[in-house]
Amino acid sequence: MAFSPRPGDSISYKNEPLFFVQHPGMKDPFVLREEGKRGTVYQLSNGAEKWALKVFKKLYRKPHQLEIARKLAPLVGITGMMAAKRTVFEEGHPLVVAHPDLLHAQMMPWVHGFTWFNVLNVGGLRNCTYLQPAHAARLCHRFSLVMSEIERRGLAHTDIASGNVIVDVDAIGVELIDLEEMFGPGFPRPAKLNAGSAGYGHRTLRDPSCSGLWSAECDRFALAILAAEMLLFSSAELSALCDQGGGYFSDDEIQSNSPRYQRALDYLRHECPVVADLFQRAWESSSISDCAPAEEWVRALEPIVTVAPAAVDAGLVPRSSAPRWRISTAFRTVGGPVTSVVAPPPEVDGVSWHPRNWVRMQQDVNRDTIVTHAAPKHHDSVPVTTVDMPPAPGHAARVSPSQDGSGMAAAPASVPFDAVTQVFRQYFSSNGASNPPAIGGGAVPSSFQSCARCGAQPHQGGAFCGRCGATLPLKPMARSGKFLLSVLLLLAMYFSVLASLLWYLWVR
Repeated sequence: MAFSPRPGDSISYKNEPLFFVQHPGMKDPFVLREEGKRGTVYQLSNGAEKWALKVFKKLYRKPHQLEIARKLAPLVGITGMMAAKRTVFEEGHPLVVAHPDLLHAQMMPWVHGFTWFNVLNVGGLRNCTYLQPAHAARLCHRFSLVMSEIERRGLAHTDIASGNVIVDVDAIGVELIDLEEMFGPGFPRPAKLNAGSAGYGHRTLRDPSCSGLWSAECDRFALAILAAEMLLFSSAELSALCDQGGGYFSDDEIQSNSPRYQRALDYLRHECPVVADLFQRAWESSSISDCAPAEEWVRALEPIVTVAPAAVDAGLVPRSSAPRWRISTAFRTVGGPVTSVVAPPPEVDGVSWHPRNWVRMQQDVNRDTIVTHAAPKHHDSVPVTTVDMPPAPGHAARVSPSQDGSGMAAAPASVPFDAVTQVFRQYFSSNGASNPPAIGGGAVPSSFQSCARCGAQPHQGGAFCGRCGATLPLKPMARSGKFLLSVLLLLAMYFSVLASLLWYLWVR
């Protein structure tokens, strides 16, 4: 008889009864379980601890599972590899005698959190939420650290995908699951190698001559896609565009010049250019070995998490909520790559900070003034200028000019709003950079003029400036065009009424 437990049923593990847990989302008796490609994972509990019982499908009940468990045992201490701790039930075990379907089944600690797939599809598409940027940056950094550590040891997961990465977006936790087909010294080679999951597979894997993923660097492309997804999910707009399949991108558009890729790249370039380069490098790569190793992702993300506020609030928030912090704060510097980071003062927003030399000016939207805060100088401070423009109308613009050597004087405690316009222009002219695009799109023909406040060019997204939130005025041609259209509509209505009246008189 097939193994089909019900809530409340128990098995004995290490002389202790463990009970199958009722699924919280079901009214009828239904055990909490996750269906996977290779088997089913059930949750069991003794009241204090939770465990995962993985029961393999018949095709995957192989004796080498015991050898894999032995190879995984030394990896238990690695952050993100909790699932490496497991017990395999072999022939003769009392559980296997009572339930033959449990042959080669494995007992592991239950990993708390949700699969990244659920965050994308349930959190993003169904519940209309997005990740606070600080949480997204820290989560991406933690994921890169996990991948960097296993790659440093000459190991690879071989099937990095949204369903095999469990995250805790509030506690910033990342755990890898489905470790049964890992690559590593002495690990048994599967009879059929992984060929990449939908939305995460390199184009070379579609070649019939490619046998699959089996090398220490085979996770690099999937790492780049999933790490980028975590940062893309910090955009309220882009979080609504994720695919309903396996990952953020559909399998058909992987490594193609699709509109969704272009919008994703624009957002990453605006928020974190160094990460955008790594993502683009992987997307345009001709082989997986051309993708950046995990260590490069760690180095690219460290300047962000150094200044990111602590992840103390809920990670997933409604799309109508404005972000409390922007990833781009760590990258908008004058004079080249990031050498120092500007942060708000310790008393701002109740967040504890350790800033270097900076001056912060925050627009008071109601009073059109600039409030200036100064922080103490440090002997190792580097002159920088950081500008943080909000993504939505009505949110404060932040400008942080350097006090020494940047050529920008600190603003007094109260300054007319025109001063901000000059600061913005000086910032972009000194960088030799064009105006950054609004979230999700590059410059497009628009009927609106450039923003009168910050000078930003109009972008796709409506009549509001994507940088400072000001209303964009219509171009003269657009105004005259709207007037002409209104006249034509009135004339059409007039002749329509006249024709109806004449027809009525003619009939009578």
